[in-house]
Amino acid sequence: MIRDWINSMRPKHWVKSGFCMAALIFSGQAGDLAKWLDLLPLVAGFCLLSSAGYLLNDALNVEEDRAHPRKKTRPLAAGRLTRRSVIAASGWLSLFSLVILFAFFGSGEGLVAWTPWVGLAYYVFTVSYSVFIRNVVFLDVLFLGLGFILRVTAGAVALNLAPTIWLLSCTYTIVLLIAFGKRRGELRVLNDHEECQLGDTRKALSGYSEASLNALITFCGVAAASLYFAYCMSRPDCFPFVLTGLPVLLGLLTYMRLVRSSGQVDAPEDLMLKNPTLLISVISWVALIVWLSVWGK
Repeated sequence: MIRDWINSMRPKHWVKSGFCMAALIFSGQAGDLAKWLDLLPLVAGFCLLSSAGYLLNDALNVEEDRAHPRKKTRPLAAGRLTRRSVIAASGWLSLFSLVILFAFFGSGEGLVAWTPWVGLAYYVFTVSYSVFIRNVVFLDVLFLGLGFILRVTAGAVALNLAPTIWLLSCTYTIVLLIAFGKRRGELRVLNDHEECQLGDTRKALSGYSEASLNALITFCGVAAASLYFAYCMSRPDCFPFVLTGLPVLLGLLTYMRLVRSSGQVDAPEDLMLKNPTLLISVISWVALIVWLSVWGK
């Protein structure tokens, strides 16, 4: 039972809350250990908020999960948890998450006080996505990207910073790339199981095709790389900061290649943790950012 509850909370997806740290990196404060520690309650709160969202999503879309060749083994879809208990757990977990955010940031000065309200907005977006948006083709991915925009915005205001256009645009294009790649992977999984119909597992999937997704993935990959290098060139320390674009480019090219070949692209959180090239590109990028922040001082 404990394992089922942990699996339902999707701890692997907590890696996505790392976007809360993006403002710290883009603001040039990555070398300040105290700033990293200040953001830990924010990351913890968003991890739990995302888990609350996943629990609610499972409860609202349990029949679709039961029609999916992989998702049918989830604890709720398999009947090992009850729908009522999952909904109750989602509510309590979201409340606890917001208490954390208000306790650590609610009485802060300036933009910091807005942090818990951004967290609340994120949860409202998550609920809206599970109830309606996930069934609308293209809008499902575009709306999903806004959830990550709220993550990076929360990280910025928690540091009393206004999110920059570079931070928001780079985040959005990268998230769109990953999300469209995920849809491409979901199509592949269902095409490998002829007994499954696209609309039975996710209604929006019936509106996608491999050709359209391939074009969108290519566009988002080019846009993400272009925006990041433009950001590097806009900085006063464009050299050597432009060197951080190398691991970014490596990660983008690797992901775009995996979209066409990997059987795990429908689960990008697994792909990130298990593919050594992707993992090395992320670690190298963060290490370079931190080193340049310290060296620049």
